[in-house]
Amino acid sequence: MTKLIALSEDPGHVWFGTSGLFDWAADFLLSRVTDPDLREKLRRDAASGYLYLDTVPGPERERLLRALREELPAAVDRDLYPRPLNLREQEPLMAARLKTLTAMAWSHDETEARRSSPLVLLLSQDLRAEVSHGLRSWLLSFLRERSGLPQLAADIGEVDLRDQPSALRALRDDLLPHAAAALDALPPASSRWSRSDLRTLSLLAAAALGT
Repeated sequence: MTKLIALSEDPGHVWFGTSGLFDWAADFLLSRVTDPDLREKLRRDAASGYLYLDTVPGPERERLLRALREELPAAVDRDLYPRPLNLREQEPLMAARLKTLTAMAWSHDETEARRSSPLVLLLSQDLRAEVSHGLRSWLLSFLRERSGLPQLAADIGEVDLRDQPSALRALRDDLLPHAAAALDALPPASSRWSRSDLRTLSLLAAAALGT
């Protein structure tokens, strides 16, 4: 029976393994959870065949991801598949499968870092704009829905709109009216900065269109 460990909703960060591998990985993670109630909840989830680390509260989640990055490979070699030194190059297939969790954890961290950075929009040869990370997700969704752009990855760092007049018109005409709810959901200080970002973006889009 195949079971799963999800580091995030991204399909590239979902690990599948046999019951034996999953049970070992689940025990590895649960032993590092400090909150007793959370540990019991995760134990029940693991008994059902899944662990969703993206639902784990911040500090505990960071501890688990760090353990996958920094501790899991050595634990596999030491506790699960210890090997003679002269056979180090012949890693068992199951050990290699478990260690893909480490690669996923590093990839997850890189993706989160990109998502937390400003989004850069190229509007013309001379004009570009940056939008704070607090509105990144909302703005990407706005561009997908309002301008007919192809799917934009959530961790994209730069969007080229220089040959996308429909997107520029949406930024000029529709951006501010549609942003109200997203801005209201932000803390007051962040909302002030984000409103400024979006006003600037709308004006720059108008300039890029020559209007």
